[in-house]
Amino acid sequence: MDDRALRELELLPVARLYGLAGRTAQPLPAAVHVQAPRESIHLLSSQCGGWLFVGCAAVGDMDEEGDPFSGPAGKLVDGMLFAIGCRRGEEAEADGALDDRLERRAPKLIVALGKTAALRLLGAGGTLSGLRGKVRHRDDTPVVVTYHPSQLLRSLTEKARAWEDLLLARHTLAAAQ
Repeated sequence: MDDRALRELELLPVARLYGLAGRTAQPLPAAVHVQAPRESIHLLSSQCGGWLFVGCAAVGDMDEEGDPFSGPAGKLVDGMLFAIGCRRGEEAEADGALDDRLERRAPKLIVALGKTAALRLLGAGGTLSGLRGKVRHRDDTPVVVTYHPSQLLRSLTEKARAWEDLLLARHTLAAAQ
């Protein structure tokens, strides 16, 4: 993703602030999504030190082929991944339970995109603002909760908070190594 694309997503100033503008993103091997009632859980694995992004998308938010996070929300996900030095790879549908997928992937860190994903991962109630900003844990895996991409498209201030969440995730993973 180039500076023009980051500018369109309103992420260029943030990327420049943290010295990430102009960096080359690494490919993600694949994304796996697990069907849930009326929405899908999507797992985006990365080559960025064991990060796993988990998000939900309502069936109506997917394109005709069933690709998750397409359109503007997909561009924003790509921008978020690029900002931390990653990029999304091809996506493959898989069946099975979320717990099984997480156990097989054994991520070093999970980023929950939105309240629905956070509640599915953590099994706890609460508001998104109450869940984000702190490192949570699913078993022994750290979980950082941030805003869903479609919510970020509606609020510039929440984009800044989402960036803080990504920095928290990066710091958490670095401290664990």
